[in-house]
Amino acid sequence: MTADFQSDLANERNDTRRPELRALLKAAFPDATAMKIIGDLGIQKMGVDAVIRRPNGDVKIDFKFRGENRDYDDFCLEYSHDHDDGRVTLGWVEDQSKICDFFAYVRKKNWVLSLLPRERLQLAWAANKSKWITDFVSKRTRNKTYWTNWCAVPRTTLLAFMEIVEVVPPITEKPNKIAQSTWDAFVWLKRYHPERLADWLASHPELS
Repeated sequence: MTADFQSDLANERNDTRRPELRALLKAAFPDATAMKIIGDLGIQKMGVDAVIRRPNGDVKIDFKFRGENRDYDDFCLEYSHDHDDGRVTLGWVEDQSKICDFFAYVRKKNWVLSLLPRERLQLAWAANKSKWITDFVSKRTRNKTYWTNWCAVPRTTLLAFMEIVEVVPPITEKPNKIAQSTWDAFVWLKRYHPERLADWLASHPELS
């Protein structure tokens, strides 16, 4: 399947305005006074999709959205683009010109937000990329005029190099069809161990 940059950009702009995302950001930054969505493509290319206004200083965010088809327990890191005209450009995990504070990685299946500190992530990638590309799933995705090279690095691997702040959607009321014990386990995992939630939900399809 061929990706389309303009279509992906339009989808990302729509996603940044979703109430689910705003709720996650509000939970991640409870002291925020405002959030400004950046519409300037030039600034976006510098790695800033949104600015969170906080009393002690602004936080610059670069959104990375993962598809809705299933849950993932890894992070898809784009490291280069091979263009049809022979050029090779850097992917966001390699690009040191990015100025964001965090890559805000959003899994749209259940709207789970992971805040990856840019500097620590890029340092970890620089030190380990050869091993990770060999050890983990590494593929390329076709766009209209170039290929994107990426590596899916497990969450547990990245945790050895950085703290990852993870935010899950607010807990809703229990559906009538769900047993209380099952619901209690779901709430506990969602609040305290979101990294285990995907595997647990796989054996509890009634909650999907």
